[in-house]
Amino acid sequence: RYASAADLARDIERYLADEEVAAYSEPISRRMARLMRRHRGVSQVLMLSVLLFIVVSSVFAVVMGRMASLEANARENATEMRNRSLQFAARSAATSMALNINDAWRILEIESNSQLLRNELETIQGASANADWKTVQEWLIRRAQQNERSTEALSWFLCKADGTQVARFPLIDEETDDVYDSIGRNFAFRDYFRGSGADRNGTPHITDVHLSAVYQSSNTANLKVAFSIPIWSEKTEDGGKKFLGVLGYS
Repeated sequence: RYASAADLARDIERYLADEEVAAYSEPISRRMARLMRRHRGVSQVLMLSVLLFIVVSSVFAVVMGRMASLEANARENATEMRNRSLQFAARSAATSMALNINDAWRILEIESNSQLLRNELETIQGASANADWKTVQEWLIRRAQQNERSTEALSWFLCKADGTQVARFPLIDEETDDVYDSIGRNFAFRDYFRGSGADRNGTPHITDVHLSAVYQSSNTANLKVAFSIPIWSEKTEDGGKKFLGVLGYS
């Protein structure tokens, strides 16, 4: 109850004036509503600002989402293009390598069919003196120099049937002028001679063109691989043929 009629009258005046009354504790929502009614201009500006902020934020979110999507697509496209380029490069490299290997074997097949080479290897099978190997050494030098551009070989070698190296090119290290001492040594253990997959004792000798496992050169200590091919005698009347040695280049 009001203490006096005057207090009641003042509360009624405040109510009619849309002000807070003493007899009732208003919730926050009513206070905010009354405040907005009393300051309509400010309230409208505030509401418009809030709506504008929401609209701008929504548009910004949509734009950023599209930009992110475009960027993701661009990255995906770039990755796909890069993968295609790598695949193309890999196929090109594989094709080029296959052609190089094919050329290497073709050259060896041609050289291994030399009648001079066959005859000389037949002659020197039992010879152990380097003087007896002069003809095959001269033949190997000529053929290595003739095929220099097409093979890009580091070295050529010729071993007779027991694995003894009877010819080599080059004979001298061009950088140090040291004479290579591999001629006369036995390399029957090499994979390019045996074709066993590594430098070790294994099968007697290769029977077809062969790409060796990696090995360490006895002359330079460099790591190498070699293309090699067996050399056979001409077929006899009964259709047989004899193994004469191995020709190859590293």
